[in-house]
Amino acid sequence: YLDLDPFLSTRILTAMQGLLLGLSMYIFSLTLIRNRSAAFLATVFMYCSAPWTWAPAGFANISTWNFVPYAATFAISLILLAFALALREKVWLSLLLLLLGGLFHPGVTLHACVIFGIFLSLQGIKTSAYSHTLRYLAGIAFVALLVMLPSLWVQAIINFDPLDLDETIEGLRQNQHHWP
Repeated sequence: YLDLDPFLSTRILTAMQGLLLGLSMYIFSLTLIRNRSAAFLATVFMYCSAPWTWAPAGFANISTWNFVPYAATFAISLILLAFALALREKVWLSLLLLLLGGLFHPGVTLHACVIFGIFLSLQGIKTSAYSHTLRYLAGIAFVALLVMLPSLWVQAIINFDPLDLDETIEGLRQNQHHWP
């Protein structure tokens, strides 16, 4: 519609994703270890390990590009920032970042909600701050519900007949997310 060059927009998205991933890894590492040199090294090692190839579909492994935009990588950046904020006891802001991550990739964010819930539960047991913990867990449940809501809504409004099993399996074989 806007007659934009798809390669330019892809490069911009990829650059944003890569910069945000490095920044979030640096902040998360610095929060954990409180040593700037070690946090910088953690970021360098993260880049060397090519996290954009961690996608279940393995896009970068079959692409001519080594670094491609992928929603899960963008969401991981926001999730790492959310974890760093939670470690700094800014839980409500971290829940907002989790929600933003869910807009990019719901599956990865729901996994992060489980990890975040376990972390907050253990923190609540350690500090005996049960009322705060229950409010934070309710916040995580709310974020998870908001992340799942679009999928649940689509399932509720679209009536479809399931495919034959052989046709379903053949379709799964065409998608590397399900059949590598």
